[in-house]
Amino acid sequence: MSRSGFCLQRLGKGTGAGHVSCLAPAGARRDTFLHTLRGYNPVVSETTVYTVAGMHCGHCERAVKDEVAAVPGVASVDVDLETKLVTVTGESLDDAALRAAVEEAGYQAA
Repeated sequence: MSRSGFCLQRLGKGTGAGHVSCLAPAGARRDTFLHTLRGYNPVVSETTVYTVAGMHCGHCERAVKDEVAAVPGVASVDVDLETKLVTVTGESLDDAALRAAVEEAGYQAA
């Protein structure tokens, strides 16, 4: 018998925090299904997005990426110079620490 289900990750409105909703296949326990999907890794990564004005070149991008990537829990940092958005993904992200890292790079996170 084949069992399938799916998970959907979405951003919370105004919070930037990631949320995961999963639908287990009929007859399966939801917690067992989630553990199977994640390889029994109960931690779900979260995503936070900041607007960082003033970034305009590769040097700006690298400075922000390096500082933010050094914050504990950060798995990845994406900087979009065109939209001025910094997207941070990781586990147990600390908003104050992420904002401080952006400031250390010479910018303000909004």
